Amino acid sequence: MELFIDNVIDYLNNFPVWVMYLFFFTSGALQIIFVPYPGDSVLLLGGYLGSRGLYGGFVPLFFSYWSATLIFSFLLFEIGYWQGKTVLNLKIVQKHFSDQDQKRVQKFIIRYGVFVYLVGKFFPGTGFLTLLIGGILRHKRRWAYPGILCASFLHNLLLYLVGRKVGDSWENISAFLKNYNKVLIVTAIIAILGYGVWYFFKKSKVKSYE
Repeated sequence: MELFIDNVIDYLNNFPVWVMYLFFFTSGALQIIFVPYPGDSVLLLGGYLGSRGLYGGFVPLFFSYWSATLIFSFLLFEIGYWQGKTVLNLKIVQKHFSDQDQKRVQKFIIRYGVFVYLVGKFFPGTGFLTLLIGGILRHKRRWAYPGILCASFLHNLLLYLVGRKVGDSWENISAFLKNYNKVLIVTAIIAILGYGVWYFFKKSKVKSYE
């Protein structure tokens, strides 16, 4: 896939600069709706190109990518929002995801909205589900939209800035993403274990008072 993107960029060099913006916009959209697409790699590459003043520099390349991730994140949320009842009424969903479970998840999203969308952005493959589930469970837009906006901006900006240092070759990009994903996995395991321990002690304390 990286070789394909490399060839695309070489090909786009023969066209006006707005075609490159269109490529980054399309990459941002694909990052949201097509999970296997290496959107993070393209964003890191964009950070490197922007730092060299190519294609208009930092702002145009970043904005062309970020605006797409934002628009398509809202779109995915809205699809979940409007089709949520249909999904939740499916027999297989009702069997494994009861009304009580739905309410628990809904409360969790309401309580930790921005954090939930941030986790969805930083952990590869989870953003699609996070946005869709947020819409399906009808997280209020006045809270969901700012959360999605902040998560999208922080994630894109962080990788774009990192790309200024490591985006000069696919080898560096691949090495960074490999270490990046390892750190995220370890962090997730620690967080899950920490939550499990906290939940266990909380339940034990409640039982001791009964």
